[in-house]
Order: sequence, then structure tokens, then C-alpha cells
Amino acid sequence: MIDWKGVVGMEIRSPQEIAEKIVELCMEKGVSVNRMLSDCNLNKSVVDNLKRGSRASVPIMVALSGYFGVSIDSLMMKGEKDTGAPSRE
Repeated sequence: MIDWKGVVGMEIRSPQEIAEKIVELCMEKGVSVNRMLSDCNLNKSVVDNLKRGSRASVPIMVALSGYFGVSIDSLMMKGEKDTGAPSRE
């Protein structure tokens, strides 16, 4: 397993912490978690699975990043600022 803290100087969030971040972003955006999942065409169990410790796939993280307009790093890394997702232009 890669020690991300040693690689990038930051620590990666646990799946549970990612779930908390997603809930926080939903609150900031003024949408429910279920609405966000529906808007992203994601299974309703995604956040519950994260809360139970399952890791999210890359396509899920890409969908969440795009929905919230933040980088994948800001979802996954502790201490990472909520920077915008790269432009798709």
C-alpha cells in the first residue's frame, strides 16, 4: 500500500471522512444527499457504503467532483482546499 502522506505531504481521507465531506458539500449547495446522488445518476447506497468503509471508484469520485465543482484531491485529501475541478474545455 502506498503511504500517501509520504508521497504528497498530505494524508488521504478515510472513506468515512469522504462521506462526511460529501454531506458537508451537499449542505453548502443546499441539496439533500439523495438529490445529489440522483442528479449524478449514482446508486443511493454510495454514501452509505463510504460510511461503512468501502472505497469509492474513480468514476464515482469524478462524478462527485464535477457535481460540486471541486477537485478530486479536495474530496480525497485532508487539508486540501476546495479548489475547482479542472475545466472540461
